[in-house]
Amino acid sequence: MRRLLLFPSLVLLLPACGGLVVFEIDEGTGGATSTTGTTAQGSTVQSGSTSQVGSTSSGNPCDALDAELLTAIDHALACSPLDPTIQCDGTVMILDTCACPIVANEDNVSEVEAARAAYDAWVAAGCGPYPCETCVVPQGGFCMPQGGGGKGRCAGILPD
Repeated sequence: MRRLLLFPSLVLLLPACGGLVVFEIDEGTGGATSTTGTTAQGSTVQSGSTSQVGSTSSGNPCDALDAELLTAIDHALACSPLDPTIQCDGTVMILDTCACPIVANEDNVSEVEAARAAYDAWVAAGCGPYPCETCVVPQGGFCMPQGGGGKGRCAGILPD
């Protein structure tokens, strides 16, 4: 057996996306065992000489949180270019997956709050934010038409 460390056994705890990663090296068995688990989703993965996978969900909890966040952002940005009221004027911002501010529709109060809650849950689970190079803060916004039927999406006005 190749020794990785001089200690008889070592347990490292590392944060993972919504859970805990534990690495154990046991000199007595000649192998290494790693366990990854999440309390929120109940999934467990063990590897070494044997492998066992069990889960009460469909996989990585970040996958579900990513989908929830993107859907919530999409709903918060929804607008109607046919509506005569001013929408997406830049008075309400939410954070994208890079933690950059984006213009949301101030008329979609419950959707904006849902997007903020989804972002907070996503970050609290360790799923994000993603490392992005720069954030450009919009200086206002407008409702940009998306196809036909009066549907639109908030778009930010970027500085020169």
